[in-house]
Amino acid sequence: MELWNTIGDERVQLAEVLGGLDQSQWDAPSLCTEWKVRDVVAHVTAGAEGVFGLGTTVVGMARHGFSFNRWMSEDGRQRGEQDPAVILANLKAAARNRKKPPGAPLISVLTDVLIHGQDVCRPLGIQRVIDVEHLRPVADFVKSTFVFGAKKRTAGLALRATDSDWSEGSGAEVTGPIEALVMVMAGRRAAVDDLAGEGRSLLASRF
Repeated sequence: MELWNTIGDERVQLAEVLGGLDQSQWDAPSLCTEWKVRDVVAHVTAGAEGVFGLGTTVVGMARHGFSFNRWMSEDGRQRGEQDPAVILANLKAAARNRKKPPGAPLISVLTDVLIHGQDVCRPLGIQRVIDVEHLRPVADFVKSTFVFGAKKRTAGLALRATDSDWSEGSGAEVTGPIEALVMVMAGRRAAVDDLAGEGRSLLASRF
């Protein structure tokens, strides 16, 4: 799998899936608690455009007490004020760009578009089909990086995908689609409902 091609494909597919949303759907809450659907998609578009360079990052964080989360939260809301048609058009135009934040691993770019895509599709009831081959490296990354807090959230649990050969950890078993496992590891409580196994209740209690 060539990651840049996969990233481009997923961005294009997401833009196509969201093309028929009405105004109320654009303004609906996403799984990112401080963002509406429009804010999340605007954030994904900005990432595709490559706007989060070193200078932008330093200035943005400085304006928000050097808190990355506060900066990203405000930045997404500001970008989300654009017309949704403009946001989608820009996402399509930038889908094949090969830009990423300085120092960020390339897999983090794919992770961003897949997880944020589900952050909007899930609450809207949109069944977005994601290739499990795209999800497996993302699952490995989310589980291993400190960014999402997945190690603490899944400690003592054995995660096993039912639609892929992906598995991780040991202990009480938690099973389900790899997409749901990725979303739970990334801190999305809503995806717990799609999981099963003796470890599910323990996992749910950690949110």
